[in-house]
Amino acid sequence: MSFHFNFEPICTDDLVSILVKADRQDPMTRGGSQMVFNLPHVFIARKLILTNEHILVAPSTDPSCTHLVIIGKSDYMKQKEITSRITRLKLTILVTGKTCSGDLERALKFTIQTRLSKNWAPCADLLIQGQDFLDSRNNSSILSVKVNFCATNSSLDMTLKPVSSILPLFSLDGLGVPAEVSTSFLRTDGSFITEDFIPNRWVYVLPSMKKGEVVEIRKDLPIDSPFNSYEELKIYWLNLYGYKLPSSESDIFYVQVLFRMLSAEPMTYPSCCVRPGGLRPAPSRDRPPTGAVRQFAIDTLSYSRRLFADFQLRLIDPDKDVATVVADNAAASTASQSTAIATASKLQTQKPNAVVPPSARPAGCKRRHADNADEAGPTSSVKQPRLSYEG
Repeated sequence: MSFHFNFEPICTDDLVSILVKADRQDPMTRGGSQMVFNLPHVFIARKLILTNEHILVAPSTDPSCTHLVIIGKSDYMKQKEITSRITRLKLTILVTGKTCSGDLERALKFTIQTRLSKNWAPCADLLIQGQDFLDSRNNSSILSVKVNFCATNSSLDMTLKPVSSILPLFSLDGLGVPAEVSTSFLRTDGSFITEDFIPNRWVYVLPSMKKGEVVEIRKDLPIDSPFNSYEELKIYWLNLYGYKLPSSESDIFYVQVLFRMLSAEPMTYPSCCVRPGGLRPAPSRDRPPTGAVRQFAIDTLSYSRRLFADFQLRLIDPDKDVATVVADNAAASTASQSTAIATASKLQTQKPNAVVPPSARPAGCKRRHADNADEAGPTSSVKQPRLSYEG
């Protein structure tokens, strides 16, 4: 079941897009420590969004490039404020021009996702409600929404699909580590487990849910880690993905995951962000109520009114609130399902070669949706910056 929200359109004729490139090799300095950032365009996109209410931003979905598009009203984009900001961030301007609907959809989706990241965490193409799923003790199903925007000069639609899923927790037992090896590992400070003792090495990593191979598990950060402490690692995940890692390091292991198609060097993940299996649907009894959709819509409208100076989202019908729109969608979906069942029953009684009249065929339409920015693993052997702009 999907829920559709119609907003007042954002006219692209008055918007300007600037395509810029972030320098992957440029060191970003903070607190006297110099570290090279391996996803600079994603970090800069989030930083721009969280510190500027006049723009929409989207990083490239291609992990091999560091481009991002910045969208704003033409009057604002001519001001010295934004051009000076671009210069200070050492971004290279590639193209400036009119905004196409595809860029607007991507930027609107990524900007809202970033604005709401404290309450809605990205996971593959979903946004998970809350941050409890990172708790190693939480084994319940998770509620999430799949968000898509469709923008033209005459309309702006947001489609939300509620999803209830199970995301298996990381455990040594789940990876097939022998009991005696696990016991020794847990009791010994500074210990590690090599791939020879990990039979089930294939795992999925948050937030992209890419599949990789575990080559080592450690109790402490590796010596060549770009981070000096767990606190630095928490800041990194918060600022790049909006993830609030557990406050205590006591239940955290450090998992080195190799993505053979991307790099010859493994990347280090906290164990709460490594899962032995991908997202799978929760049992039917755990199907989510419409509450998750309603809350996301309310959050979107609230943040839009409070933080977007030039991109406020307003429902076309001002007499309807979010709860009414959700209820109307649910009623329409139920009626549509009943019609489809009735139509299917009629079709079963027809002869095999009978032609189905157009009126009996289910209606459908193709919509173009923007994809989430698919991010590579969070850490590599290069040094990362200490970040602190978000909390």
